[in-house]
Amino acid sequence: MFRNFMRGRYGIDQLTIALLVMVLIVNIGMLFLADSILLRIMMILLLVICYMRVFSKNIFRRSQENARFLRCYDLWKERISLKRRRLREHQTYRFFRCPACGQKLRVPRRKGKITITCAKCGHRFDGKT
Repeated sequence: MFRNFMRGRYGIDQLTIALLVMVLIVNIGMLFLADSILLRIMMILLLVICYMRVFSKNIFRRSQENARFLRCYDLWKERISLKRRRLREHQTYRFFRCPACGQKLRVPRRKGKITITCAKCGHRFDGKT
């Protein structure tokens, strides 16, 4: 019976799961912080959006929304990964930015004053490692 009801409807995707995680975070926040009417309204609004997405028959639009969310999420995840990698490599490498094109360059530390050549544009500049 439920399977027949869900036929032709969108269902659960990554955006819906992310919204449900936000509902959980808001709910936990209400336990530790003062029980605010604003937090309650936000939680109810997020739940309504989740139900609207799950039971929607406009599959094309929901999949477009999910694709936009995944693009943003992948960008965010990539930036976090880059920051983590930079923190790990901070002791062994020094990072410079090319003055001509803005490309980020990685140079080994403890080499003294060296001439750095940008791999992208070929510009040469001096830097102290």
